[in-house]
Amino acid sequence: MTMPFSAACCGYLGTRALAVAIALLAIVPAAHAGFNDLGGYFGFHLGDTGVGPGIPADVTQSTGQVTSPDGKSVKLFGNFGPIKGQNWDVNFVILWEGGYDSPLTAGDTCSADLTFSTIVTGGQVSWHYFSAMQNFDVDVDSRINTPFNPVSANGQVSGVHLVSTPFAADSPDGGLYTAYLQLDWQNFSPTDTLTFTIPQNSVDVAVGPVPEPVSASLIAIPLAGLFLARRRIDR
Repeated sequence: MTMPFSAACCGYLGTRALAVAIALLAIVPAAHAGFNDLGGYFGFHLGDTGVGPGIPADVTQSTGQVTSPDGKSVKLFGNFGPIKGQNWDVNFVILWEGGYDSPLTAGDTCSADLTFSTIVTGGQVSWHYFSAMQNFDVDVDSRINTPFNPVSANGQVSGVHLVSTPFAADSPDGGLYTAYLQLDWQNFSPTDTLTFTIPQNSVDVAVGPVPEPVSASLIAIPLAGLFLARRRIDR
């Protein structure tokens, strides 16, 4: 028996709608893969707003995030200030925290590239960066933990490339990512001001394998040439 056109059409559309629905279901998890919204915010005492004087309401501040299509990297940015010395407190940070919902592979790392600036009318500023990817499956995290580094007189910090310790084990479910960029301001007066700027997309965080080491044979050739040149000079 021949199926009526209307019934055949409905059957085709129903099958096609089911296929589209299955495709959409496959896409939806991918849209949430990798880094979630890390919710950057400024605060004193490592972001604990319940300690110390807090940030005055009239101090301008904003944060933002751009996540790559595959979710494996984020570009973070923000602006803060000016804030007066009389309102400054210890352990000032911009802090980020959120989930990483893609598998982590043992031996891979989390990297961070930093560019930011500070403007102060008096005193000196130093910075410190910390990050940790907490593995959901083992109680070991992968970290970056720098010492405090002085900010140059022009207030610019750029081209800083940091790489974490390797992930100790696979984690099919991902992990929890926490990071902060901390400023320490010293020798300022109550009326001095500080302004802190991370240009758009200028803290670049990525998860991935460690780059392959350069072949020893590729290194040996220029080193041998350098040795021969040195010998000629010594003569």
